[in-house]
Amino acid sequence: MSELTVGRIGELICSLRLEEIGIPNEIAHINGFDLAAHYNSRLIRVQVKARTVPDTRRKNVYMFTTSKGAKKKIALTRKECDVIGLVAIPEKSVIFMPVKTKVNVTARVKISEFKKKDIALITWNQAMRTLKYSD
Repeated sequence: MSELTVGRIGELICSLRLEEIGIPNEIAHINGFDLAAHYNSRLIRVQVKARTVPDTRRKNVYMFTTSKGAKKKIALTRKECDVIGLVAIPEKSVIFMPVKTKVNVTARVKISEFKKKDIALITWNQAMRTLKYSD
């Protein structure tokens, strides 16, 4: 599967999970973010990162590149997005991660985390609380 296809599937899964938890959104592709979500009268910029296979060294972990740039990896900051949606394509699941100031250039998440019930809702709410966007 091409990188472009993986990215597109990841965006669609992320968009679907947001809709399922009551967060309207649209695919945007604007200056560093993929989805524009609407929450509590705010625009939340979501950068989607998707994986189809576990890390080669740790078979129970997905490793996501949470940075921009092809040659030199540059950590994502609040200039680019508010939230990163980490999508595990085989599980069709999303974990949301807030971007406080900047994030590490990689994120490792156990596959078992993606299988937890209501993980998208739980992590979205945690991200909104962390960013102080909750009621």
